[in-house]
Amino acid sequence: MWPYALYFVVGGTLVTVVAYVGKHGDGMSAAFIASLPILFVVNVFLLYQHGGVSAGVSYARGALTYLPMFVGCVVLTMVLLPRISLPLAMLSGVSIYALPAIVRPLVVRRRLAGQRALHPSSSPALVDSAISVPLPLTENAERYRS
Repeated sequence: MWPYALYFVVGGTLVTVVAYVGKHGDGMSAAFIASLPILFVVNVFLLYQHGGVSAGVSYARGALTYLPMFVGCVVLTMVLLPRISLPLAMLSGVSIYALPAIVRPLVVRRRLAGQRALHPSSSPALVDSAISVPLPLTENAERYRS
């Protein structure tokens, strides 16, 4: 239970500090504070404590996977904000960020269908979304994890 209390305190503190600094007109400093890897460090630490090295590395790999989408989200929002209203600019940017959550399950299902065709005796693992529980490892599924 304590990890969730820690998430709440760290996340709330981070959002409060960013809002306070941003309110006083220093957007660059607010962006710097918001991009500090505080939550990343806390999550890697807690995942390492509960799941070992593989859980920490898997989380870090996932963070790198979403980095290009985050950059795309920021750039698209920055370009559209002066041209259209805030809700539409944010919706467009977040759509770019959410794209892997839509595409990843389709790619994994296609890979597993190919795996089933090659090895009909193996039991397939299914993924419902990008934020679902990690795939159970089988002999063949290990090769297709990215």
